[in-house]
Amino acid sequence: MLQLTDVAIYNLDNQLVLANASGKLNEEKSANAFNTTLNLSNAATNKLSVGDSYYAVGLTEGNKPVRSETVKCIQDGATPTFEGSIPFPQQPSNFAALGGSEADMLIQYNNYSQTTFDRSTWGANLQYGFGGLTTSPGPTLAAGAGQQSIGANQILSSVDEGPADVYLCWAQGINFGVWIHFNFQMFGIGPRPVWYVSTNGSAWALAGSNPADPYTWDSSAVGFNIVGTPNSGHSSLTVSVVITQLSNS
Repeated sequence: MLQLTDVAIYNLDNQLVLANASGKLNEEKSANAFNTTLNLSNAATNKLSVGDSYYAVGLTEGNKPVRSETVKCIQDGATPTFEGSIPFPQQPSNFAALGGSEADMLIQYNNYSQTTFDRSTWGANLQYGFGGLTTSPGPTLAAGAGQQSIGANQILSSVDEGPADVYLCWAQGINFGVWIHFNFQMFGIGPRPVWYVSTNGSAWALAGSNPADPYTWDSSAVGFNIVGTPNSGHSSLTVSVVITQLSNS
């Protein structure tokens, strides 16, 4: 059971329908399914509809980001409740349990600006099917041509994977970062990984409706040119972030 703060609820069109709530998230496997329950408090104003499907994004202790699987609203109002269940599909006849790639989730930063950044929030939540980190970031992202990354891989590709996350933020007057979320998959069936961005301490926001699209940070908010370019697969996601100096800096 995870205690969540700063919970935001989105519909399946990625539209925000509830914000600034808190609650409890529980995700676990049963014999035949992956089950999720979510209970929120202090949701005084919302646009929820009982029977409709949503997902939640929130923070755990230490400001670590978490996203739920898809859930249905079974009670609205000030204390809404959600439940979801992903039944395990039948194993395909041609299925082969293979190890994952060198890094199935990878965030890499290349800093060509004149500023050295300090590592801030970072880490991973690696559940079913994932091994440890393939690479961990150092404490600083050096100016000039500094490079740091965080990555994780699957140990039994396509058997029983996720949900899992890696995230890495940098700070130096401003704060920005990337978070990759690997949705639950069974035998390779399930949504592909998605990624989120944070700008100067703001709440995490989906980088785009298509995880294969690049994202450009607002240079007026961060003071640098920062562009994230993804390489998106069904069971893998790499995001390469390049930082350069503004032309008038």
